[in-house]
Amino acid sequence: MSREFEVNIKDIFLLLIKKLHIIAAGTVFCGAFAAAISFVLLNPVYESSVMFYIDNGNYEITTVSDISASRSLVDSYKVILGTRDCLLEIISAAKADITPEKAGKMIFAEAVENTEILRVTVSAEKPGDAKALADAVAAVLPERGAEIIGGSSAKIIENPVLPSAPSSPEHLENIIIGAALGFVSCAGFFVLREIYFPEKENRKSPAA
Repeated sequence: MSREFEVNIKDIFLLLIKKLHIIAAGTVFCGAFAAAISFVLLNPVYESSVMFYIDNGNYEITTVSDISASRSLVDSYKVILGTRDCLLEIISAAKADITPEKAGKMIFAEAVENTEILRVTVSAEKPGDAKALADAVAAVLPERGAEIIGGSSAKIIENPVLPSAPSSPEHLENIIIGAALGFVSCAGFFVLREIYFPEKENRKSPAA
């Protein structure tokens, strides 16, 4: 015959209070472990960005179709930026010793809020490398795009700057996540043990 037992919220609360020192130790340990990984094992990543206004060459934009044409050019410029020939030109301009494949992974392009603005962000482990590659994008992409798409232009509206601090990893966020996982794991262990193996807690039955 199976043994039935019941655990109420008060039992669990009292159990967690009783084991609070162990839960706290586990939380601190996991937070410290996450900090060690974040500071020691994860390399810092720096970002430098350049922003372009992509123009279709029609200086008298009066219709919705004119605006749509300019916005569609943003996607075309993103494709051009990702081509091997364009990446090779960017690498050469930046005097970087990397492959086009690696450069493609370091460069990310996106339209800004569905406008004709194109933002290109370069990520690198050294701030100087990020800016050098972003400067090369600023020099190469407008010429390359105008050459391929006649009448279009990419005007720089924000130049790259040398990043002063890494964009990642987020040390504090990693520590908080590690500590939270430690807390949940420790607390969950004791709660599950209380539910499935209550005799392990050696609780005394209340007096009749």
